[in-house]
Amino acid sequence: LVSTVLSLVARGVADTVLPASAVQAWVYPQSLHVAAISAPVIRNSLILAVPNARPATRLSRYTSHLLKELVAEHFGRQPTGSVLKS
Repeated sequence: LVSTVLSLVARGVADTVLPASAVQAWVYPQSLHVAAISAPVIRNSLILAVPNARPATRLSRYTSHLLKELVAEHFGRQPTGSVLKS
């Protein structure tokens, strides 16, 4: 899908906003004009959704723990919002 969108961009048919990794994966001869978006800052939310009606599974508890560790490691802060309870 990303390569299809980028091929449309390369032909001048469309514009798109993609992560830098998607553009770096472009291996075709057509060139792309790339510009970084510096303001406003684009933010993403990572959400782990689990059912309230059932107790947390060992996998969902581990996933929640791992995500909290990764956010702290890569972004230097604790995640906000509801936290999965054991």
